[in-house]
Amino acid sequence: MAGVAIGRLAGHLFGVAIACASAAAHAQLGASVIAASDYRVRGISMSDDRPVLGLSINYDGRDDGYAGLAATAALSGNPSYAQLVAYAGHVFDANGAPRKEIGITATHFAGHADYDFAEAYAGLLWDRWTLRAYVAPDYFGRGVRAEYLEATGSVPLTPRWRLFGRGGALFAQAKPSFPDSGKVRWDGRFGVGWSDERIDLQLSRVAAGRRGPYLAAYPNRRGSFVFSASVSF
Repeated sequence: MAGVAIGRLAGHLFGVAIACASAAAHAQLGASVIAASDYRVRGISMSDDRPVLGLSINYDGRDDGYAGLAATAALSGNPSYAQLVAYAGHVFDANGAPRKEIGITATHFAGHADYDFAEAYAGLLWDRWTLRAYVAPDYFGRGVRAEYLEATGSVPLTPRWRLFGRGGALFAQAKPSFPDSGKVRWDGRFGVGWSDERIDLQLSRVAAGRRGPYLAAYPNRRGSFVFSASVSF
């Protein structure tokens, strides 16, 4: 089962690479470096509550398509491993409100490849608000279908300062070997940010519920204040 999941993941990664290469001639290339006090995905720390360093590269196509690659690794801890996420998507009705979006992501764990998985997603986009639904047919490589619903938004305070927030809910099929399957795990992130043309600073409170499905539910804090700083090129 793990071999099939990894094979699918490799196909998704290859597809994203081809999309990036073909879009290079007509797309805007961007990159950013980020440092954060913790790396939390859907409320759960993927870095054992330790600081991380990340790098992302993305293409924005003239035809409203996009693709990219993001790598994140903990700066300390034993064992430590990197997480690699490839993604590609397309936005429709770019001049309307809300805009529609579809895409796919593929996640690879360098030190724990049997957790590799892919997700498809669809969303509605406004200027400052988004709604997305994700579906993973083989969540964390465990043969369990999972869905994740997410809402994000931001409110400007000044030209540089903003408030932002995100709320999500993770669902999974009931399966005896899958921790807390059949339940719902809630998570949220709320904070304040400052940005200029290249630099973005954020301070947020991130937390997740006690119950619900999550393969990487390590014995760390359910909630944490997270500071991050990123530079874009």
